[in-house]
Amino acid sequence: MKHIVDAGCDSATLCFFDPAALPVDFDVQIEEDAVELMEQLQAQQVLWFSETGGDGNYIFHVYVDEDAPPSLHSKATLVDSFDTFSIPSGQLCICGAEYAANNPLVGSTFTPKGGLGKYSGIGNIVELAAGNYRLELLVIQGADKHSYFAQKSAVPDYVLMAYKNSA
Repeated sequence: MKHIVDAGCDSATLCFFDPAALPVDFDVQIEEDAVELMEQLQAQQVLWFSETGGDGNYIFHVYVDEDAPPSLHSKATLVDSFDTFSIPSGQLCICGAEYAANNPLVGSTFTPKGGLGKYSGIGNIVELAAGNYRLELLVIQGADKHSYFAQKSAVPDYVLMAYKNSA
């Protein structure tokens, strides 16, 4: 199944995570040292984050238990992969890193007030079966960021392929 997510950032950093996989005190910890915390969580395979090179909106195509079309692979570079990424609630939140929170729809004192619930179009939650996933994240070379139509076209900035691990 394919999902399309428009994720925006004002911190030149994107992320994805399942809120249920984050520490219960994530909203407090992130205020102390956001980068160090995100690095630790990425090593634990519960959060991915990366700098984008600039603020703006980025289109993700998320393929669950299927490969992206060959036409995208020819323009893509593998940037990250995980063997057992934890998605315990089945909700994968994709957004600007400044929206990362235990409840990204509401936000926290660290996030823009109102979270993703207030700022639609800046991220979204992809629903999938709860469990551990093998993830492959590709970046598409040459995406035209200057055209509204390019942002909504068939060519994304990122392709995320999620394959559920056997129980």
